[in-house]
This record gives sequence, C-alpha cells and structure tokens, in this order.
Amino acid sequence: MIVTPADESDRDCDMTSKEENAQLIELENLEDELDESDLVEQSPSKRTSGRLRLLCVCLVLAMVAAVCSMKDAVVVPTTTVSNMLSVEVLDNDLCQGQPQEPCNLMRNFGLVFDPVFPAQSQVAMDKYVPSNVNFVLALDRFQYILIYHQNLGKRLKEYMSSKQVSFEMVGVGTWKMTSVNSREFVAEHPLKMYVNLNFFTKGAMQIWPNLLKRQEAGFSDSRTTTLTNCPAGCAGKLSLKIVKQDNGASSSWRISEIAAIRL
Repeated sequence: MIVTPADESDRDCDMTSKEENAQLIELENLEDELDESDLVEQSPSKRTSGRLRLLCVCLVLAMVAAVCSMKDAVVVPTTTVSNMLSVEVLDNDLCQGQPQEPCNLMRNFGLVFDPVFPAQSQVAMDKYVPSNVNFVLALDRFQYILIYHQNLGKRLKEYMSSKQVSFEMVGVGTWKMTSVNSREFVAEHPLKMYVNLNFFTKGAMQIWPNLLKRQEAGFSDSRTTTLTNCPAGCAGKLSLKIVKQDNGASSSWRISEIAAIRL
C-alpha cells in the first residue's frame, strides 16, 4: 500500500465562505434580472437562458456544501467506552512469540486509538505515529481520502456530526499479525464502517479536485469495487505497518502506514 504525500485539498474549504458569498451575489443578480424580465418583453430563448443559469448556480452551491461536509472524509458508531478500558484482558497473550519492540508499539497505539473518541485518537497519532505519516480512509478497493496527521481528531469529530462516513473498532484489542520479519511488522484490527452518502455528496466527491484519491494497485482484501452506501454497517479493517529504521549505529521501529479500509 502506497500512501501519497498530503495535497492542498485540506485548504479548499477555507475559501468556502468567500466562494459561497460570491455565488449568492451572482444568484441575487440573476433573480433581479428575472424580475426585470417581467417588465421588459424578452424572446423565449433569452428567458430560457436565464433560467438555465439560475439552475446551474443552485447546483454549484449544493455541491460545494456537500463537498465541504465531507472534507478529508460519517453514521455515529454505537461504541460508548474507550479502548483503554477493555484491552487489558488481551495484553498478556498479544505479543507472545512476536518481536517485542514492534509488537509493543502496536499494542500501545491500540490502547489509545479509538475513532469514537477523536481527541484520544489524535493523542495516539501524535505520540506513536511520525508527523509525516498521514491517515488513509479507503472507501472502496481503489478510492480513498487522505487525512493529514495533525487533522485526524478534528476530522473524526466532524464526521461523527455529518453522519455520512465513520468507523469503529470491533473486538477491541483483537490484533492479527499478517506479516512479520526482521524489517517489517504488519498487523490489522477488525472495524465496522458506515457509509451513507447523499446524491450531491457522492457526485461532488467524484469530481472535486484532490478529494478522492486513487490507489491504482488497490487495497488488499477489499472486495468493494465501487463507492456504495452501507448505512447499517459493513466490514472493514485498520491496517498498521511498522518498519525498522536504521539510525547510524542504532535502529528503531516506527509506524510507516496506517489506514482504515472498507472490505
């Protein structure tokens, strides 16, 4: 899995209010033109042109609002307790027979990270994930939203309010090691994902620049080939890749990739 560098899409909505104000002014001007047309006789083609322009402005406003509600990419999960309260029962057996340093890093990250608690998840990112590693939210086998490292908690909080895309941990602490060698440690944790996108949001996500990125090689194990809704919940996984990094005479393990993937 390749995680591309963060792009400029996170800044798009900073200009939303200015763009919407300009579009609203244009809309008001168009309404004034249509009002004046009642007093001045116009040809049928001019009246039709004015109505089409008004319709286009309305559609653009609706799409901008839909996109900004999804910026960076949720149904609110039902979990109401933190991972930190229940994972201890698995600690004794979790890393038996595994390389201790990367396994302990995975376990410690899992003790704190919980998407239902945005601030707590941001703490996990800041403490255990390097600042240049961003969070990938894969909505199908090929399409994903890239969330900046420093924005994860903020975005998760927004998504819980938008009720269009979200995820929660399932079977807290049930990590599964899928690839282990002297240089790499890959583990995954089951998730439940919720996707409930309205017509405008789904359409806007497909055409808005840099909002939905594409992973040409695809995400392993994902069988969802198109962006579809699953409001009642669908299977997913949290994938964590930890690599050994050489630092001169010494070496250390670091998280190099982290992704929530719809299966």
